[in-house]
Amino acid sequence: MTIVTGKPNLRAVRPDDEPPAPKKPLTLIEAAEADDHLAELKAMRQILARALSAPNCPPRDMAALSRRQLEIGREIDALVAAAEREADVNHGATEAEAWDESAI
Repeated sequence: MTIVTGKPNLRAVRPDDEPPAPKKPLTLIEAAEADDHLAELKAMRQILARALSAPNCPPRDMAALSRRQLEIGREIDALVAAAEREADVNHGATEAEAWDESAI
């Protein structure tokens, strides 16, 4: 019987193991098509960063772009924190670990 906990199986790292290749971030269109709000925000943040870093970025647009960049960063932080809280709701308990009043 296998119990699925949502956590990956862990094992010791072998000397010949290679680290996994980093995932390529989704484009804005790919994220929208995948209905992945977090990936959309990250793609928008990259677009804004490129626009702000461009030498031909009009100075009149810098304030608005910078403000939106910061807002998106806060939205990303909030989504990540919410996902971490949700993952930690059971404090790592699995379905096999029933509540045991005598353990207290």
